[in-house]
Amino acid sequence: METSTLSTVLNQWATVFNGKVINTTVHFNNEKAKGTIQGYKSTDYLEMLKFDFDLYSDLIFEASPKTQNKEYIALALGNPISGMLNPSAVQDESAFEFNALGAFCVNYQSNLEWKVSKGKARKMIIIRIKKDKFEQYIKKSEKLTKKYSFHTSFYLQERFTPRMIEIFDRFFSINKTDLFALEMSEVYAKYLISEFFMKINEREEAQQVREMDLNVQPVMKTKEILEKVIDKPVLIDDLTKEVGLSESRLRVLFKEVFGTTIHQYHQDIRLNKSRELLLKSNKTMSMIASDLGYSSSSHFSMVFKKRFNISPKEYKRDPEYMLA
Repeated sequence: METSTLSTVLNQWATVFNGKVINTTVHFNNEKAKGTIQGYKSTDYLEMLKFDFDLYSDLIFEASPKTQNKEYIALALGNPISGMLNPSAVQDESAFEFNALGAFCVNYQSNLEWKVSKGKARKMIIIRIKKDKFEQYIKKSEKLTKKYSFHTSFYLQERFTPRMIEIFDRFFSINKTDLFALEMSEVYAKYLISEFFMKINEREEAQQVREMDLNVQPVMKTKEILEKVIDKPVLIDDLTKEVGLSESRLRVLFKEVFGTTIHQYHQDIRLNKSRELLLKSNKTMSMIASDLGYSSSSHFSMVFKKRFNISPKEYKRDPEYMLA
């Protein structure tokens, strides 16, 4: 019965990508996409899906409460995914839109349309947690217990911490043929779940879908701007003009939704890009600093070390140090 749950999910994803399930892996290579979805089941309450694919065109599919698995709730981590709730889920007549970068989970009482934008090397992990186990995590905190119920729609999103980034990368480095692949996957999954809930609990005010009014759409537009502009700092005045909110309102709403400041969110995007450039390009420190809008290599190095507790040179020499 439990194994068939994972099999059912893999078959559903095979349908989405026009792929084929071989053992516990979905394989696909067509005009829509090329890649794999690996399935892992370690306990009776935990299933994991590891997505690694190139997407040649936007992927759009719909889920509804009728098709939603009643036993599990999913925590998704990785590349941006966007979703749109059916208008019946909110009080106004427009659909509710959101976009996730990092980790998020959603419990929906209405139809939900998902969209994954085309692009290469899309990486994502979905951890499926049985609802009774998910509820145990919620009940560890009185604040979360008061806020979240499976009888209502809720949406939780949290940016990656540096540690979550490294665990995510390590999760992806696991080869399914490794001797302890399943055991290591379970360890990493449990860490990511725990870190996610700890970060949500640290917020002064957790946010629910039904509490998000139209003002959340300018916040998401702000997020999109921050993710597109990585070659320079983004001025708050420019953001307020672009999205139509006052500076104070935008700052408050952004922190409520993403759990961090606008400045820190944008800083993290640029610093995470710098990690990629340090490891995968031949660019000098000065070139990377310039590409990401830092005034000098010394300024970039200072900001990097403050965020990750390691200098860019040390990280380039030993990226595993961040896990120590």
